Amino acid sequence: MQDIDREAKTVIFPLARDRPIALSLEAQTLLTKWAVKTTLIRTAFDEKQPGFIAPPGVWSAFYRNRDAFAPGTVQLGMVNKQQWLASNSPLGLAFGANKRSGITGRVGITGRVNVGSFQIGHLFIQAAVYDPEVLPAEAAREVLASVRAAYPGRLIALPAGGKVVPPAPMSHNEARELREVPTIVGNAPPLGGHVGPNAFGIIS
Repeated sequence: MQDIDREAKTVIFPLARDRPIALSLEAQTLLTKWAVKTTLIRTAFDEKQPGFIAPPGVWSAFYRNRDAFAPGTVQLGMVNKQQWLASNSPLGLAFGANKRSGITGRVGITGRVNVGSFQIGHLFIQAAVYDPEVLPAEAAREVLASVRAAYPGRLIALPAGGKVVPPAPMSHNEARELREVPTIVGNAPPLGGHVGPNAFGIIS
């Protein structure tokens, strides 16, 4: 996991310091892996969402393959007001108001999709984590696509399949709103009329 942090710094730091760069497919892949890794770990430490931890098989698959789930389950934006960022800020398990970290983040549940939202400096990134054995990738993609539709032009899905330029920055208030994914897209993605507690005990 530290290897992913170290590799991702080369992409994250320029964006965090508001130096928009064209992102190669390789750079986008690094960002997606970092976002998924951070969201997975965050689910295990989020006291506000007890019991919603990615299944062991998801952890094992990611550790083994560094698999960032399906394309379109990570998205990126820029913010015109940065969160505090130290010149040598580590990328790791430090969130909230801790001034030793340049990362603020949270994880919110939408149905059976766990969406991590993180801001590092000017960079805003979201990742949808789910159990591929009980939820199709299309549902997770739909959650993030709904967020992009609510904030047109502010976010791009990764990996885009080629080089991309980060979108124009959103306002600080928009970035705060974007962390409340359930309020943007509702309580659950449409799953063919399923009603009742799912694998995580969440009503969908």
